[in-house]
Amino acid sequence: MADEMVKMLADAPEEQRKMMLTERLKMIGGQPEDQRVQSIKEILLALTKLAKDKANAFLATLVNVLSELAPEIRKAIMVGRVKAGALIPEDANKSIFMGMVKGTLTWADEKRQMFVGGLAKVFEELGKPKPDFKAMMEKAK
Repeated sequence: MADEMVKMLADAPEEQRKMMLTERLKMIGGQPEDQRVQSIKEILLALTKLAKDKANAFLATLVNVLSELAPEIRKAIMVGRVKAGALIPEDANKSIFMGMVKGTLTWADEKRQMFVGGLAKVFEELGKPKPDFKAMMEKAK
Protein backbone atom coordinates (compact mmCIF):
# COMPACT_ATOMS: atom_id res chain seq x y z
CA MET A 1 0.00 0.00 0.00
CA ALA A 2 2.74 2.49 0.93
CA ASP A 3 4.52 1.78 -2.37
CA GLU A 4 1.53 2.88 -4.45
CA MET A 5 0.79 5.91 -2.24
CA VAL A 6 4.40 7.14 -2.30
CA LYS A 7 4.68 6.65 -6.07
CA MET A 8 1.37 8.42 -6.65
CA LEU A 9 2.39 11.34 -4.42
CA ALA A 10 5.84 11.58 -6.02
CA ASP A 11 4.16 11.83 -9.44
CA ALA A 12 1.54 14.35 -8.29
CA PRO A 13 1.84 18.11 -8.79
CA GLU A 14 3.52 19.86 -5.83
CA GLU A 15 0.35 21.46 -4.42
CA GLN A 16 -1.58 18.18 -4.51
CA ARG A 17 1.37 16.31 -2.98
CA LYS A 18 1.61 18.90 -0.21
CA MET A 19 -2.10 18.73 0.60
CA MET A 20 -2.17 14.92 0.64
CA LEU A 21 1.07 14.61 2.62
CA THR A 22 -0.23 17.05 5.20
CA GLU A 23 -3.27 14.87 5.83
CA ARG A 24 -1.25 11.66 5.78
CA LEU A 25 1.37 12.96 8.24
CA LYS A 26 -1.31 14.25 10.61
CA MET A 27 -2.89 10.79 10.55
CA ILE A 28 0.45 9.04 11.12
CA GLY A 29 1.36 11.50 13.87
CA GLY A 30 -1.75 10.46 15.78
CA GLN A 31 -1.07 6.72 15.57
CA PRO A 32 0.25 4.70 18.52
CA GLU A 33 4.06 4.76 18.42
CA ASP A 34 4.62 1.20 17.19
CA GLN A 35 2.11 1.68 14.37
CA ARG A 36 3.62 5.11 13.55
CA VAL A 37 7.11 3.65 13.27
CA GLN A 38 5.81 0.89 10.98
CA SER A 39 3.94 3.39 8.78
CA ILE A 40 7.05 5.55 8.43
CA LYS A 41 9.23 2.50 7.75
CA GLU A 42 6.91 1.53 4.88
CA ILE A 43 7.16 5.04 3.43
CA LEU A 44 10.96 5.01 3.72
CA LEU A 45 11.21 1.63 1.99
CA ALA A 46 8.85 2.83 -0.76
CA LEU A 47 11.07 5.87 -1.30
CA THR A 48 14.04 3.58 -2.02
CA LYS A 49 12.15 2.24 -5.05
CA LEU A 50 11.73 5.65 -6.68
CA ALA A 51 14.08 7.39 -9.07
CA LYS A 52 16.33 9.79 -7.12
CA ASP A 53 14.70 12.93 -8.56
CA LYS A 54 11.20 11.68 -7.65
CA ALA A 55 12.33 10.67 -4.15
CA ASN A 56 13.99 14.07 -3.62
CA ALA A 57 10.85 15.93 -4.77
CA PHE A 58 8.77 13.82 -2.35
CA LEU A 59 11.23 14.48 0.50
CA ALA A 60 11.36 18.22 -0.19
CA THR A 61 7.58 18.37 0.13
CA LEU A 62 7.65 16.12 3.19
CA VAL A 63 10.12 18.29 5.13
CA ASN A 64 8.21 21.42 4.12
CA VAL A 65 4.93 19.92 5.39
CA LEU A 66 6.64 18.61 8.51
CA SER A 67 8.01 22.06 9.33
CA GLU A 68 4.47 23.48 9.22
CA LEU A 69 2.77 20.87 11.40
CA ALA A 70 1.89 21.41 15.04
CA PRO A 71 5.00 20.87 17.23
CA GLU A 72 3.66 17.73 18.92
CA ILE A 73 2.82 16.08 15.58
CA ARG A 74 6.17 17.15 14.10
CA LYS A 75 8.03 15.63 17.06
CA ALA A 76 6.00 12.40 16.90
CA ILE A 77 6.85 12.06 13.19
CA MET A 78 10.54 12.86 13.84
CA VAL A 79 10.74 10.24 16.62
CA GLY A 80 9.06 7.74 14.31
CA ARG A 81 11.45 8.71 11.49
CA VAL A 82 14.53 8.10 13.65
CA LYS A 83 13.20 4.77 14.96
CA ALA A 84 12.04 3.61 11.51
CA GLY A 85 15.40 4.57 10.01
CA ALA A 86 17.08 2.03 12.28
CA LEU A 87 14.88 -0.68 10.71
CA ILE A 88 15.93 -0.15 7.09
CA PRO A 89 19.31 -0.64 5.36
CA GLU A 90 21.83 1.95 6.55
CA ASP A 91 22.66 3.23 3.05
CA ALA A 92 18.96 3.81 2.34
CA ASN A 93 18.53 5.61 5.65
CA LYS A 94 21.51 7.90 4.92
CA SER A 95 20.28 8.60 1.39
CA ILE A 96 16.82 9.54 2.66
CA PHE A 97 18.30 11.84 5.33
CA MET A 98 20.37 13.48 2.59
CA GLY A 99 17.20 14.01 0.56
CA MET A 100 15.55 15.56 3.62
CA VAL A 101 18.52 17.91 4.09
CA LYS A 102 18.42 18.87 0.39
CA GLY A 103 14.76 19.67 0.85
CA THR A 104 15.70 22.41 3.34
CA LEU A 105 18.31 24.17 1.15
CA THR A 106 15.89 26.82 -0.11
CA TRP A 107 14.77 27.71 3.42
CA ALA A 108 15.96 30.67 5.43
CA ASP A 109 18.91 29.69 7.67
CA GLU A 110 16.90 30.18 10.86
CA LYS A 111 14.08 27.87 9.72
CA ARG A 112 16.54 25.22 8.51
CA GLN A 113 18.56 25.34 11.73
CA MET A 114 15.38 25.03 13.81
CA PHE A 115 14.23 22.00 11.80
CA VAL A 116 17.60 20.23 11.73
CA GLY A 117 18.19 21.15 15.38
CA GLY A 118 14.83 19.60 16.30
CA LEU A 119 15.76 16.41 14.48
CA ALA A 120 19.18 16.34 16.16
CA LYS A 121 17.47 16.76 19.54
CA VAL A 122 15.28 13.71 18.84
CA PHE A 123 18.41 11.63 18.17
CA GLU A 124 19.87 12.81 21.49
CA GLU A 125 16.65 12.13 23.43
CA LEU A 126 16.52 8.60 21.98
CA GLY A 127 20.21 8.01 22.73
CA LYS A 128 20.93 7.33 19.05
CA PRO A 129 24.03 8.52 17.20
CA LYS A 130 22.95 11.39 14.96
CA PRO A 131 24.06 11.96 11.39
CA ASP A 132 26.54 14.75 10.75
CA PHE A 133 23.91 17.19 9.54
CA LYS A 134 26.47 19.97 9.05
CA ALA A 135 28.53 17.80 6.67
CA MET A 136 25.35 16.68 4.92
CA MET A 137 24.35 20.32 4.44
CA GLU A 138 27.72 21.13 2.89
CA LYS A 139 27.55 18.10 0.60
CA ALA A 140 23.97 18.91 -0.44
CA LYS A 141 24.84 22.46 -1.60
